[in-house]
Amino acid sequence: MALNTVVSTFKGVDSPRAISYYNLSALSIIITYSIVIRQTYKSKPITFLFSQLPSLLKDDNVQYLLLAIVYRLFSSRFYGGISSFTLYPFGIFAVFHALTYFETNILRFVPGVTYAKQHQISGTIAKFIKDYNERSLFVAANFEVLSIATFIWPVIKMILTFRLIRPSYFFQNIKTISLFVSLVVFNKLRFNQNKYTQALIGSYDMRLNQYIYNSPLIPASLKQSVTRARAAAIYYLSFIKVPSAPVQKKRS
Repeated sequence: MALNTVVSTFKGVDSPRAISYYNLSALSIIITYSIVIRQTYKSKPITFLFSQLPSLLKDDNVQYLLLAIVYRLFSSRFYGGISSFTLYPFGIFAVFHALTYFETNILRFVPGVTYAKQHQISGTIAKFIKDYNERSLFVAANFEVLSIATFIWPVIKMILTFRLIRPSYFFQNIKTISLFVSLVVFNKLRFNQNKYTQALIGSYDMRLNQYIYNSPLIPASLKQSVTRARAAAIYYLSFIKVPSAPVQKKRS
């Protein structure tokens, strides 16, 4: 992830090396979340999991796994690269997962470390997680929400320049639209069940409304248009939710 950020900064996200590093990071994320999900549901058969798909889709790990798969599908030399910005939330989670795993499964086997030293290191890790876990979740949610912004301009540009109807841009349009829609759906699902995402989107919405409606430079007609657009967005986004699991009738 760090290598992808450095290489894409100097050589661009579409450089072969940046794409390779991005794909390696995405693949690592997919493998990690697949292991976590398997460990969580290892006592349940696959057929049962598919029968409970709505409940499965409410699992945070499943949502992040699906997003990582989408990133990997559209990061290639054919489609081009993807901004390393989209990987930052996974990087934040990785730090805390690695610390927890180290403390739980590795620390006691490190040679030359006394029990007292293990206790000290364990306490330091626990304090770090306690002090920064909630802040990190807020920062990660911020990256997730802002990731949508990285695709807003490409979508607008695609429409304004008529690239949407030009065959030569067909696959690039597919990538842009797919990533934008995936991030919108992902963030809406996070909004439905994550207090940090709710707080962030509410904060951004309030600031935008204050700027638009309190600014004397913005004409009233534009303010009305923004109001209608906001209401339409809220209405259509309300349909993005995990369907309720079917109620199984008890046999009499």
